[in-house]
Amino acid sequence: METSKIFCEIIAEDIDDPINNKYIARTMQDNQIVQDERAGSWKKQTLTYSVMQSTKEISNTTLRMAVNIFMTMWDIETNLTLKPSNINPDIRIFFKTSLEEKYFKDRPSVLAYAYYPEQGSVSGIMVFNDDYYWNLTGEEVDAYLVDPVHYTKGDGKKIRGYNLLAVGGHEFGHVLGLTHSTNPDGTDLMLPYYNPKVIWASLNDIARMLLKYPQEARGIWYNSRMRAWVRRRILKFKTVI
Repeated sequence: METSKIFCEIIAEDIDDPINNKYIARTMQDNQIVQDERAGSWKKQTLTYSVMQSTKEISNTTLRMAVNIFMTMWDIETNLTLKPSNINPDIRIFFKTSLEEKYFKDRPSVLAYAYYPEQGSVSGIMVFNDDYYWNLTGEEVDAYLVDPVHYTKGDGKKIRGYNLLAVGGHEFGHVLGLTHSTNPDGTDLMLPYYNPKVIWASLNDIARMLLKYPQEARGIWYNSRMRAWVRRRILKFKTVI
């Protein structure tokens, strides 16, 4: 990874941001914590994206669908157009183990990281830690189904799943320019730690994104209807496992 550039990550435990990024700022106004947003956004109207390296846990078809869902979560809140493309995509998604990515070896609690816009060639890069088990529900599965070499069928062992839709939505928020949330109520998708109960953007997250990418034409009805569509798609996976 390019550590001279500014990036942000999400971690598995409920602890403070381990990289202490100076752009994740908190200021006080009238004794209230106020979000200080990092400057920078995409200036292109159309962004292309591609999964450059996939995970063995999710089929390519399901992975493409998952990427479409968590990108749509933010697409409806911006004036951007997102299109899949394998030719020099703006947004590049990778799944890497700690054997492939030293950063994950040094910081095993990191689920994923992504770079902010306006940083040259690294902007748009999202990297997921493939040492973790990814699914679309965030629920536990039989360890034997994931690792039949080290576990025995029927032994009762479980492996925790991490919700790719939620973590992907968080990291894509960073790709578009959002820093971590400083909202103390724990409901924001952009908080620096993984919360399995927070699986889509909150109204606070959305308000911050709208300040960075003001909309003019779509309107409240469009956004409300599309938000409902995204949430139905995310919740659908809870009913099919």
